[in-house]
Amino acid sequence: MKSQRDSKFELLRIIAIFLVVYDHTSQFTNWDFWTMPWYKQGLIQLPVIGGKLGVNLFFLITGYFLICRQNFRIKAVIKIWLTTIFYSWAILALAFLFKWPNLTKKTVLANIFPISFNGYWFITVYLVLMLIYPVLNKMILALSQRQYIWLLTVGFICLFIWSAVFNNEAAGMTAGSTIILGVYLYFVGSYLRLYQHQFRIISNNKLINGIILIVTILLMIGSILLIDWSRQFTNAFYYTQLVDGNSPLELIAAMALFLIVMNSRSFYSSCINRLASTCMAVYIVNASLLTKDVFYSSFINLKSYQQTPGIYLIIMGAAVVITLGLMLLDLLRQLLLTPLEKRVVAYLSRKILKHIE
Repeated sequence: MKSQRDSKFELLRIIAIFLVVYDHTSQFTNWDFWTMPWYKQGLIQLPVIGGKLGVNLFFLITGYFLICRQNFRIKAVIKIWLTTIFYSWAILALAFLFKWPNLTKKTVLANIFPISFNGYWFITVYLVLMLIYPVLNKMILALSQRQYIWLLTVGFICLFIWSAVFNNEAAGMTAGSTIILGVYLYFVGSYLRLYQHQFRIISNNKLINGIILIVTILLMIGSILLIDWSRQFTNAFYYTQLVDGNSPLELIAAMALFLIVMNSRSFYSSCINRLASTCMAVYIVNASLLTKDVFYSSFINLKSYQQTPGIYLIIMGAAVVITLGLMLLDLLRQLLLTPLEKRVVAYLSRKILKHIE
């Protein structure tokens, strides 16, 4: 019998995808940014914190669970690939049908070949990680705990200190959107699974982790507001340094939230688990190069509310509606296409495994 997924982690997936949508809702809106006072600029930038926080959580969850598996999950890879192809081609068809203005050679290629032409950086990184994790696991399990800590320490310095604090490009980072970061976060998630019993003072204390989470988020908010204020006197525009993917604050916040959930009571909810199964689809539709301009600028059009005092709450409300709407859309897709998808996945997995083995 297939084991049931722990709904506390499935709920964390839902929170993670909401944070990503929350970021995109603000980031993809075509604000009249420079006509706004600095403090309001800060308010519409605050959701940016959620984007990489959500992404980091996805990779931590992946490392936490897959460190205990040694076999390739070919079916999972094919399923994600098929979902990506389905939505990419459907969106492209809509773009041609309604003659969307952002139809270019780049966007067409990115939707026909979404993995190869960087239609979705996160999906590409995630699929590569899914293909190499058994090899990563062998390396991880061959390390002593001291060696493992040394590896994580060197990686933290290179990827999060040199890159974010000193703007050193030697780490090969691009706003935290590379396989390098995905692998590192996988290592962190795996470490939390393998050695959680050895750092109980921090890992098992929800109060400490709650304080860490709040402090890091406040520091990120403070960095945005401070730099927005200082931009009155300079043309610098570096607010993303401490809130983007290679920000040490984003990593610490993600770990603190993950540890809070990890040490919460396990439970099972079929509703939560079903909604969590739509998270990849929500990301694909929401982050499409074609939909983000048309959907956010023309359809949602939060720009018309930018002078509203409660703009921060409006962005949050829009993100909730978008997330739930896309979840319902994918539940409908699953209802209609799951039998066909299972047959295609089974056929392709047999063909691939035959060549691998």
